[in-house]
Formats: sequence, C-alpha cells, structure tokens
Amino acid sequence: MLSFPLKDLRKNRSDCFESPYSGLHNAVGLYYLVENFLKQHERYEENWAILVFSTDRDFVSSSCAIGQDEIDAAVASTLVRICRRSDVLSYCDSGLFCILTRVFEGDDMVMFARKILRYLEEMEYNDCKLTVAAKFGITFSKFSDTAETFMERAFEALKKATETKEEIVIKI
Repeated sequence: MLSFPLKDLRKNRSDCFESPYSGLHNAVGLYYLVENFLKQHERYEENWAILVFSTDRDFVSSSCAIGQDEIDAAVASTLVRICRRSDVLSYCDSGLFCILTRVFEGDDMVMFARKILRYLEEMEYNDCKLTVAAKFGITFSKFSDTAETFMERAFEALKKATETKEEIVIKI
C-alpha cells in the first residue's frame, strides 16, 4: 500500500527550519517565510512587519549566574506564551530574536515591542529572576522589497538602537 511519508516530511522540516534549542524557527526558516510573505504583500497588499531584538548578555541582569543559552530559552518560552499564534517567532542567533507579523498600524508594532519589554523585565528561569533590557529594530514591508532588503532594514534599526541606547528604532 502506498502512503505519503508525513512523519519524514515533518522531521525534515524541523531539521531545516526550526532551532532545536528554542523550538522556534531558525534564520533559514525565517528567510523562507519572509520570501513568501513578501509575495503575499505584493499580491494582496497585506502589510507585514519584522521586529528584531537583541537579548545579549550585556542587556541582562539576573539574581544568579546564568548563561546566554539559558537566557535565550527563557526568552523563547516567554515569546511563545505572549505572542499571537499567527506571529512567526524566530531564534536567529545567540541572543537574537525576530518576529514576523502582519500589521495594520505602525503604532501597533511599537506597542507590541513595549509589551515584550514588560514581560522580559519580569522573567524567571529555574528560580532565577531575569531582567532583560532588550533593544528593538522594526521595519515594514514595501512593494520593492526582497527578503534581504526587508531583513537588512530591521537589522540596521537594531544596530542603531544598540549604538544610541534607544529601546526601539523604526526604519522605514
């Protein structure tokens, strides 16, 4: 009897597109999804935003000794708990997270970043209290965007936020 190998496909997808450590999408998965969502943006005029933020050890104070991996695990579980199911959550690198989301108003993204900040300031990991003063870079989709230009703008905004000590920087 012929059957479709769904289990194999799920495993291959998770090996390619998901971070085994955090359970979130990895940078490859994010790139693939950004390409597809930008096509939706052009075809249906759906507006997308990407929010990139850093939880680097330099931005963290804790009540105990904790490494970057544990900080990232705590941030990942917090994001899963507070974000919408339609938000694409990605763990891109050590201390670097990205959220791809459909957006209706620009102010919504600033409010969303502030909501994340509130939760990051009151985290716990194995009875260790964490305060993460994350920095955010935000950008919105344009008709001329490629995955590279879209994501690059967000990273430039994040870079500016870390250099100027601002919490949130938007690059249009």
